[in-house]
Amino acid sequence: MRWSAALACRSPPHESQSASHPSVTDFRKAISEGRCTHDNVREALQGALAAGEAREALTSYFEGTIRSLTVDEVFDANDLDRDIFSLAASGCRSLTLVGDPWQALYQFRGARPAAMTTYISENGFTTHRLDESFRWGSDRQASLTRKLRKRLPVQLTPGHAQDADVVIAHRWQALWGADAHVLPLAIKPGVGQAQEAICTLLLNEIIQHALGLQAVFLHDALATLGLEKEDLATTLHACLQDAVSHLKDGAPSRQVWESLSDGLADLVPALAAQRCARKPVLALTRLQLRLGDDQLVPGLTCHQSKGREWNTVAIKLSSADISALALGLDPTEADHRALYVALTRARLNTLAVI
Repeated sequence: MRWSAALACRSPPHESQSASHPSVTDFRKAISEGRCTHDNVREALQGALAAGEAREALTSYFEGTIRSLTVDEVFDANDLDRDIFSLAASGCRSLTLVGDPWQALYQFRGARPAAMTTYISENGFTTHRLDESFRWGSDRQASLTRKLRKRLPVQLTPGHAQDADVVIAHRWQALWGADAHVLPLAIKPGVGQAQEAICTLLLNEIIQHALGLQAVFLHDALATLGLEKEDLATTLHACLQDAVSHLKDGAPSRQVWESLSDGLADLVPALAAQRCARKPVLALTRLQLRLGDDQLVPGLTCHQSKGREWNTVAIKLSSADISALALGLDPTEADHRALYVALTRARLNTLAVI
């Protein structure tokens, strides 16, 4: 059997974990109907694999269907992932693992980069280091990446949001606090309340018109409201467009929200149940600040940027980021790895928006 591991400087697009928080009633209803979360699925699979009969059946299946196996992003693998591809490897001729410990970001779903390093070492993999990237289109960007990987101090060239194709930061909050030319693609991590979901729908309207893109947590917002995507183009479109127009005309955020919530009350039952809750005035005000700008630049978090690339990337650095770069990044630190991912999304140039 030939086992090899390639430590690469690239990564494919990923899907973000939903951060929605359903009510206890909705959760119990979903469970009683047989629906479950990704975590529930993993728990069930781990329980099944603990049984010898299930492991034997799965191994037999892999032996009859797989000759060689390549697993990408292995440093984002959790224990279940590793158990499954190990079973597959026992029945195939070769197993190739591809990944970069500098880009491991998925601890929230159980990834253990250090455990993956140990696994590679203990199982006698032949390691091939990939020191070039297809993404590099300039010596400047190649030099930056090499310095980061050598843990050398780095100081980015300062620039403006308008000079870049995208602005990246650790948190959505930092992006909303940045230059008003930056239009973050999410209000906050995930969507939990009806008010947040409605704001996400408004944000999606603005993003589609200004950038031709989609809000990051659009599907979460629709799920929170109990709606389908088709509802955006039919029953909700007029109300959302009216709200955007009122914001653009300078109407007070509180007044816009009251008018919008009145218009949607009969269309969105989840909103009617929370009419007396806190009004999302700050979120609407932030949206309003960006409606008069015809040079908007999309804003993403480090996690959302993984696997993507642009010609020029601007990074919204925090004080912690600046300190980390001055000392050299440490790949054992999760925040440093996230910053590394952001700093290596550019083909040509990476700027600092401070």
